[in-house]
Amino acid sequence: DQKSKSWAVFSRADYPLSEDITATAGARYTYDSKSIDVVSPGFMSKESRSIRKDSITGTVGVSWRTNEKTLLYSSFSTGYKAGGFNATFVFDPDSIGPVAPETISSFEVGVKSGYYGGRVLLNGAAFAYEYKNVQSIALDTNSNINITKLVSLGDASIIGLDGDISLRPIEEIRLMVGIGVLKTEISSTNVQSTPFPPGFVSVNGNPLPMAPEISLNWLAEYNLGLGGGGDLIFQVDGDWRSQFSFSATGADEANERSDGYGLLNASLKWKDPNGHYVIEGFIDNVLDEIYLSFNSNVFADNAAGAWGKPRTWGIRVQADF
Repeated sequence: DQKSKSWAVFSRADYPLSEDITATAGARYTYDSKSIDVVSPGFMSKESRSIRKDSITGTVGVSWRTNEKTLLYSSFSTGYKAGGFNATFVFDPDSIGPVAPETISSFEVGVKSGYYGGRVLLNGAAFAYEYKNVQSIALDTNSNINITKLVSLGDASIIGLDGDISLRPIEEIRLMVGIGVLKTEISSTNVQSTPFPPGFVSVNGNPLPMAPEISLNWLAEYNLGLGGGGDLIFQVDGDWRSQFSFSATGADEANERSDGYGLLNASLKWKDPNGHYVIEGFIDNVLDEIYLSFNSNVFADNAAGAWGKPRTWGIRVQADF
């Protein structure tokens, strides 16, 4: 039985330093309280835990509109995620937690630009994140029973680039392609247990879970105007990601890594002339790509995971008033 409450107050202000340069500052105060009561028949009687934590986070930044076509910006921000408890498959009091709060400091610089009356849009950014007490799912072999649980993994860093270009060669066609590049690294003295091979491995220097080094996304859209009958819009889109780990130990265990894969989607939608109603037929994962959304070792040469969605089709109806 878990209870969680969170409340916050925040404010943000923009201040023009000149006609083309604007400074931004913001702050947030957050207060969290969480409690848990756990009973595991045959392993332990009722155990209760509670935490109370507050945090002040904020952001500062500056943007510079160099001309009508280009905006440059930079920002520094801090963030916070409250700690928590383990509430499934708990076999001893020490497994309940709590897990320490997670914090992040981030720095970003970027550019947004548009040319030829908005027919060409170019965006790009570089960023660096520094995490403290990263919360992650890891294997626990306590009481000789292999379970996965939420842990405080240690610190981590991310350096990345992302960019996208959008083209509208004619009014009816829109094309977009984007790319993301990540370099992630865990900095930790923790060792994580592993059943395959049995023992313990260091996670220091490993990449963060669910963080492919390269990711791509793209879209192609054709809008056929029907005059007074609205618009018929055909769209195909997709994404691709390189190999990544499901867990902090994924760099050491093949079962906890995913090969790179891509997904293709398609849709055909009708929009009424006033834009109030949309009827859409869609197919997600057109090629019926087989992939795992998660996988974790449980025993030696034995893993439990979840498949990603197969080919899925349907109809959506939307109304805006």
